Amino acid sequence: VVGNASDEARLRRLDAATGAVDSGFGHEVVVSAAGLEVEEVVLAANADDFDNRIYYAALFDDDSVQWFYDVASDGATFVDGGFPAVSNAGYSLDMAFIGNRTCQHFLALAYSGSDGAIHVWTHGEAEWEEFVVDSGLGSYRTTSIDAYGSTILCAYEYPFLDGTGVRYAVSYTCGDSW
Repeated sequence: VVGNASDEARLRRLDAATGAVDSGFGHEVVVSAAGLEVEEVVLAANADDFDNRIYYAALFDDDSVQWFYDVASDGATFVDGGFPAVSNAGYSLDMAFIGNRTCQHFLALAYSGSDGAIHVWTHGEAEWEEFVVDSGLGSYRTTSIDAYGSTILCAYEYPFLDGTGVRYAVSYTCGDSW
């Protein structure tokens, strides 16, 4: 981060039509976490649905996660969304919007835990729900999550005997079961 503000999770705005940096905007500090260092940030948006929200999550060096959403749809007014207190988010944070309005959940977040497990969290109107989709096979495996309709796919590294490969967990039920 410019100015060595490693405790700040920031956002830069770009023009959707041209991709040019909004130089008049500068950057938005989504969260300033004194005493912690930001290790990873991810973004998701509901562009395929209501097209009025930006979702932002940050992973910190104490293996915690915080989640925010933009209430003004302009990338400038973020509110803490109240992610559950976790201390096992080790690596490879990713997030996806679930654009199916019939689903109870609308957001999915994944990370490789410091406990060696792959964690997927889904968020509905009221709360987050956790699923461990793979456990105990080593921390620091890269994860990726995305959604289409009611299907959510979480791909992640897997340590096979003859080398690292890729496995995936899938939910065909909006994240209700895996």
